[in-house]
Amino acid sequence: MTETACYVTYDLEEQEVRFADRVVKATVSDGPRTRLVAGTRDSTVLLLEAGASIEATTGTLPHVKGY
Repeated sequence: MTETACYVTYDLEEQEVRFADRVVKATVSDGPRTRLVAGTRDSTVLLLEAGASIEATTGTLPHVKGY
């Protein structure tokens, strides 16, 4: 039996998997895809960096005002 190497490429931006002469659509949720493409895989760091924006948004939501 002969083994043949086959490279598989996943294009996160185009959401496609390529191998041999085939292209297959493959989706990833926006959040994880964006973090992988941007290289920001640490969700805690993202939340800490967005602290001011989160606080501003929270202040506009009636069900969380005053907390």
